[in-house]
Amino acid sequence: MREREIKTSLRNWQGEPYKRQRKTLKKYKLEFEKGRKHGKIYLAEDPDRYVTVSSTPSCPYTGRKIAMDIIRLLNGGN
Repeated sequence: MREREIKTSLRNWQGEPYKRQRKTLKKYKLEFEKGRKHGKIYLAEDPDRYVTVSSTPSCPYTGRKIAMDIIRLLNGGN
């Protein structure tokens, strides 16, 4: 359930989260930090564990790849 929700929510990643994506990130206690070329999605209670995300995605599968990285992060991997 959690994996499907994350994959569906982040499917249309455009460089920073829109309302639905922010809601999903918040639900799983994740934060987004915008950078100049890349952003970070990190665990609110452990900012040292994060996923780097593109601020200007060019690949149509970017959202899917980010979702898989976030699922891995939530499951305890890096």
